[in-house]
Amino acid sequence: MAAVNKTAWRYNVSGAKKPVRQRMLVAAGSSKVILQGEICFFDAATEDLAPVTGATVNLHALMIADEEQKAGDAARFLWFIVPTEFDVFEFALDAGTSILWGDELQISDSQTLKKSGTDPIAQAVDVLAPNAGVTWPTITKVLCKFYKAAKAAAGLELPWLGNGAGDAA
Repeated sequence: MAAVNKTAWRYNVSGAKKPVRQRMLVAAGSSKVILQGEICFFDAATEDLAPVTGATVNLHALMIADEEQKAGDAARFLWFIVPTEFDVFEFALDAGTSILWGDELQISDSQTLKKSGTDPIAQAVDVLAPNAGVTWPTITKVLCKFYKAAKAAAGLELPWLGNGAGDAA
């Protein structure tokens, strides 16, 4: 699925009006174009953030781009959303499927999640009826919350997120 500019953050269940944001360094747009709403990870090889390309990413360094890095832009600091345990995001599903509240989700690409898998980073949620085991009909988008292990951005100390080590739920 081709990435598009969109706002992924929907709301915060504790009532916060805005997500937690952090400015992070990104490479020049000629080497990495980043669109608003893309799930990004800290790339240790280039020491900056880049859109994820599949399920094999550092789960301790996921952030959501909150602005666009265009092809002609120089290397700069870009705003990213740091997911907290109270933030709810909307992402496309890899393929329309029946999904249960509480189902685990993994990365398919930078703006798409898929049900279950071996590397879950998020969980399907619904604030209006949060009962586990209730099936949604076949859908193309899902509201989700990220697991704690997927929230701690590289080099960021955010104590309310947990330490990211072994606290995936």
